[in-house]
Amino acid sequence: MIRAGLGDALCRSTAQADWLLSHHLLGTPYRISPFVLLAADEPALLDQPEALLRGDLGAMRSLARTLVLSGLG
Repeated sequence: MIRAGLGDALCRSTAQADWLLSHHLLGTPYRISPFVLLAADEPALLDQPEALLRGDLGAMRSLARTLVLSGLG
């Protein structure tokens, strides 16, 4: 589950690009605020993914926060 959550969290940039492209091509409403909320936690996940596998609480908090906020977005 941790690996799946990390994969979900790391696809943010692709999701943002897809949404922005849809906005430009199809007129879909686009908001940057969901991605701004996630920006602070993403570097921690990318810099130390092994911390999640060790069960590091700080890394787990960053992952949980990222997943919850991405769900709200």
